[in-house]
Parts: sequence; structure tokens; C-alpha cells
Amino acid sequence: MELEKVTGLIGIVATASGYGAIQFGRFTRYRSVTIAWEQRVFESALVGGLLFCLCRLLAIDVLHRFPTVAGSEVVIYFKQAIPFPFSVSLLATAVTGALLGPGQNLIISRRLALLAATRRYGTSQQLAMLEALLHNWLLMFELENRRIIVGFVSQLPAFDRRAAFVSILPMLVGSRNEEGHVEFDQNYQAYYASRPPTADLDKLIVTVDVEKIETVNRFDPAIYQLWTSRPPREAAAK
Repeated sequence: MELEKVTGLIGIVATASGYGAIQFGRFTRYRSVTIAWEQRVFESALVGGLLFCLCRLLAIDVLHRFPTVAGSEVVIYFKQAIPFPFSVSLLATAVTGALLGPGQNLIISRRLALLAATRRYGTSQQLAMLEALLHNWLLMFELENRRIIVGFVSQLPAFDRRAAFVSILPMLVGSRNEEGHVEFDQNYQAYYASRPPTADLDKLIVTVDVEKIETVNRFDPAIYQLWTSRPPREAAAK
């Protein structure tokens, strides 16, 4: 096989393996969506290149140190079964790249990976939602249609903003009037208080597309009461 073709094949397999290692792992995938695609390709090639070098060194080491053991026999078998240069190293690179991500997921849970990635790579909105989730703070979400939702974050949005939704347990719902003042017309707090402690409130959780959110701020009921003389009306219990 010509040198140019071999080099091209190594580059393709290594880049694809590196991309798989990054995308199959939760934490690394969350980070990858925050960078430009050019950097994503570069990092995939870098990771894949390192994997290829490692697999190549291990294959050579096995053949030289243990020429008669089962490991070297496996290497020799694949070299004969796939007769082109670096076939064993490329196969090992692809397998290792495919296993690295799931291996990472066995160590780091989805929640932990999302929390860690949000702390390190999240936007200001994502960081505000994270702090609210960890400290059980009320947040006020203002949507692009001037609707206002005050509630507790029950689930953080994914990092990909094209398909990211935040789950909120609403406490107050209203809108911003023509003068710019916030007016709440739905108050769910009395309804929640009337429910038993073991009541399932998941059916009341709303999901909001993060692309529709204009601002996110911490909400303090006492400050709100100072700025308005009209308390929110209680929503009818459903």
C-alpha cells in the first residue's frame, strides 16, 4: 500500500477514534459542544493520534517481550487476517476509542458530569440554574413573549442549546406589563401547601426551551412585595 494512502488511513481512523472517545463520554461531550467545530476536529485528531501511538507501542512491546504468549499470537493473527500496514494498531485504536467514553460513564454519573461541566464551561444562565438547583433557590425566568415564571429548577438543561430544556416547578406565573412591571396572575404555593408531603408534583413541572429565555435572576419574594401593592392571585387547584 502506498505511503500516502497509509498515512491518510491512519489519520481518518485516528480522528474517528478520538471523536468517538470524546463524544461517547458524558463530561467530554458536554465540553465539546461549547467549542468551535474546528477545535473539535483538532482535539479528536490529537486524542486519536495519541491512542494510535499508544496502541502501536503496546503491539510492538507485546511482540518483542512475549513472542510466544497468547497476546502476541492475537497480534500475529490480526496482522495476517488484515494484511495492510499498521492494521493491528489501527484496529486497537478504534476499539480503544469506542470503549473510552463508556468507561468514563461508568465512573462519572450523568448528574455529576453535568454539574462538573456546567461549573467549568457553562454560560451565566447555566451557572445561575446550577446554583439554584444546588441551594434550592427561587429563580425568575423571563421569556421572549414577556411571560414570567418563578420556580425551582428540577433539572438542568443539556449543553446543546439547540435541544436544551430546563425543568421548572413553578411557584408564580405572570407577565411584564406595558410599563415594564411584573404582574403575577397565578400563585401555586397555596396549592402545594394543601398537598400531602408525599404528593407527586412531577405532573406540574414545566419544561422551557432555553432559547426562549431572555433573562434568569434570583427571585426574592420580600423584595417583590416592596415594589408592588398587588399580590399575585392564587391559581385554582387542579
